[in-house]
Amino acid sequence: MKKRFSLIALSAFILLFLASVLIVENPKTNKEIRTPIANAQNKTETIELSGSGQEATKDFNLEGGLSVFTMTHTGGSNFIVELLDENGNTIDLLVNEIGTFDGKKAVGIKKSGKYLLDISAGGSWTVKIDQPRPSEAPPVPQEFKGNGQQVSEVFSIGKGLARFEMTHSGSSNFIVTLLDDNGNTVDLLVNEIGTFDGSKAVSIRNTGMYLLDIQADGAWTIKVTGETPKKEEVKRTEDKKSGNNGEGCFIATAVYGDPNAPEIDVLRDFRDETLLTNPTGQKLVEFYYQYSPPIADFISNRPIAKVLIKEALIKPAVTILENDK
Repeated sequence: MKKRFSLIALSAFILLFLASVLIVENPKTNKEIRTPIANAQNKTETIELSGSGQEATKDFNLEGGLSVFTMTHTGGSNFIVELLDENGNTIDLLVNEIGTFDGKKAVGIKKSGKYLLDISAGGSWTVKIDQPRPSEAPPVPQEFKGNGQQVSEVFSIGKGLARFEMTHSGSSNFIVTLLDDNGNTVDLLVNEIGTFDGSKAVSIRNTGMYLLDIQADGAWTIKVTGETPKKEEVKRTEDKKSGNNGEGCFIATAVYGDPNAPEIDVLRDFRDETLLTNPTGQKLVEFYYQYSPPIADFISNRPIAKVLIKEALIKPAVTILENDK
């Protein structure tokens, strides 16, 4: 379930943010294996659901990694769809709109298992779930155009500086998130209300395939430029549960010896479910992205610092966050 944004939890997380686990490179981008592109297409079977009005669907199986939910609604009132795990815990809010809807949402599934949808609707609805596993993608520059809540096509980009130029003509939220090909958050590109015309520079740490998750209520455009990768350099991001630490992993493996430690998952969830949902938290995340690498390098070679961080910061912060559920 989503954690309340309590002052105590936020204060603890700020300390942690400045000194420890979130010094780890972006928690959802640093547990990777880069593997050669496969010639075969890797795509799981599409799941299709439909109904009318309020309903909790039957459970279905999802693999760990990227899932894309395509949803429609023909009613005139609320259309709310939540993804739940088999224990009823909220994984993600897929849509929360009023009236007719035709859009998409990308979600990074942490682990394979059974899931279900909790749906509130005023009319007929459909949900289609795809789990794409792209073996290749067109390189930047790329330009995307659309209307409302959508997910871009997958594109490839090389390591280095990338630029995202964005416009929005709607009157409500305009939120664009950069994801890797596993559905993991790489960066929040914009979170504004109303019309928008601006740009965002992002440091791409790993050559690979990426996509955009867009929340909007009007027409939008996104132009992506950056380092054009060679085809042979573009490699898939394996699921972080594979057990390989991959390149770029800083404190998580150093402190726990396991990048998938439960404590790290608690902090990831707090980041995604709480910090990234409000302006103050977003600024903290942006601060981390900008300043964490050199601090992580400093700590990685100091065993005493690792122990102090684990015992004095990580464990107390995790306890506060778990008690605040």
